[in-house]
Amino acid sequence: MTLFRALNNRSFTLLWVGQTASSIGDFLYEIVLAWWVLQQTGSALIMGAVLTCAFVPIVLCSLLGGVVVDRLPRIHVMLVSDLLRGVIVSGITILAVQRSLQVWHVLVASVVFGTVEAFFRPAYTALVPELVASEHLPSANALTSLSLQIGRIAGPALGATVIALVGTSGAFAFNALSFVISAACLLPLLRHASSPRDTAGPTTSILRDIREGIETVLQSPMLWITIAISALTNITLAGPYSVAMPLLVANHLAGDVGTLGLLYAVFPSATSWAACGSGASAPSGSVGASSIWD
Repeated sequence: MTLFRALNNRSFTLLWVGQTASSIGDFLYEIVLAWWVLQQTGSALIMGAVLTCAFVPIVLCSLLGGVVVDRLPRIHVMLVSDLLRGVIVSGITILAVQRSLQVWHVLVASVVFGTVEAFFRPAYTALVPELVASEHLPSANALTSLSLQIGRIAGPALGATVIALVGTSGAFAFNALSFVISAACLLPLLRHASSPRDTAGPTTSILRDIREGIETVLQSPMLWITIAISALTNITLAGPYSVAMPLLVANHLAGDVGTLGLLYAVFPSATSWAACGSGASAPSGSVGASSIWD
């Protein structure tokens, strides 16, 4: 089938499998984090603060991330990102097991995840064309989108099941495992770790590249209008949905984590606050510099 043609490429298959596992872990983390905040605080303000701590670093650092992945080996950027997030989630797991996890730990972790995502996603976006022949790029892009949707549907369902069986600490551990799987799938790809600048022209300054990126977006109405609409959607739909849904389930529907997982799974297009988690959560929202103007 045309859709799966890119999977004939072993390197892309490894990348895709790793990111699918990571995507499932991200959306699993979304529900376990929401449920933990709900149980510990019952506060919409804290729920919103967690979302903000994850989203703001993405907004502030995405342009820088795109410029950095045009200078450093993309595999290295992704591998360090996965390992760092795996360590952070492992720490959260240990704290949860010891019943020492506090809100400020979660807020700091969200800032780290948001910042790392701003570098990881452009690296992934720029790496795919390096691994896949141009005629197979439509298949690779479709599979990347499919990976995200699999995560959005399977992640909440799995998260709710794990929480019901072993508690929130076990669900945090599952997300940490997803980063280990993602990193393991990246290791065989280290042979593709040449720097993008090895074959590029003279190196320009980071500030100049960022300025060129902004100018490129502003000169293309399709780009800046799409970005503006996406931002409006996140502010008016995804953000309020993510903050209000756990409270609605607990306070008005008298539901449990299974109800929350079901609602997140059946409304995958709205559950886009996985920035609170990490990694493969929002591939369509972050674009590396190389994928825009190379």
